[in-house]
Amino acid sequence: MGLPAQKKGHAMIIETERLQLREFSTDDLDSIYELVYADPVVKDAWSGRQGTPDEIKSAFAEAWIATKSEYGLKALELKETESLIGLMGFQPHLPDEDTSWVALESDLGHEVGGDPAFIEAELTYALGRSHWGNGYATEMGVKLVEFGFTALGIHRIINSVRANNERSIGLMRRLGFRIEPNNAPTPPGINGILDANIPSLPLKTYSSHSGCAFRNDATHASYVGMSHPSYGESIRNGISTPLARANILSYAPSTSGRSATGR
Repeated sequence: MGLPAQKKGHAMIIETERLQLREFSTDDLDSIYELVYADPVVKDAWSGRQGTPDEIKSAFAEAWIATKSEYGLKALELKETESLIGLMGFQPHLPDEDTSWVALESDLGHEVGGDPAFIEAELTYALGRSHWGNGYATEMGVKLVEFGFTALGIHRIINSVRANNERSIGLMRRLGFRIEPNNAPTPPGINGILDANIPSLPLKTYSSHSGCAFRNDATHASYVGMSHPSYGESIRNGISTPLARANILSYAPSTSGRSATGR
């Protein structure tokens, strides 16, 4: 899956029926701040970053605009109006990263991100609150997961959420995740796992649930071309396809053991 043509100076990454995902630019800083940092309901769910608005914008620009990569946070916007509504993207777990906040019940003793040859990543997302309930996270999530498997060569995508985070758990189910307890010694949590050997669930419709997921700010330029059957087609048809070992979406709440100050 190659990158689509340039549009308004931004490299388009993925398009769906209603949405498009592209690189952030400095023109987006005010809008993304208002969407996911200025609103305390959104910010408290995904970011512990402290500072003035200018400091937060500067740090965001350094992390997600100055460094370009197929990984990292991307701008999520409505295709019809080209209005920014939030962010979404993959962030890989790395061997030198502390991932003790997530422990897989189905893979006891596995150190998430510990094997550089086995790519594990999180699908990060945060939408402005006025855009919740429209199924945007599900719609782009289907395409982004397919992109992660086929273009980035991700083997496993992991999502860890609070046990009471019904919105994210619902999103994981719609994307075909297996749901299991998080065995990490943190407040009660749930892991969502999309595995090569777990049959995918049918995608019934774009749901009315969406929320915020997050991970520490970090970008890593790594591109591995791989060939897998269509993830999107597999979940629409409700069938299992061998998508390599994969599991989706890591959400660590700001009250978890992971530091939230860098987001």
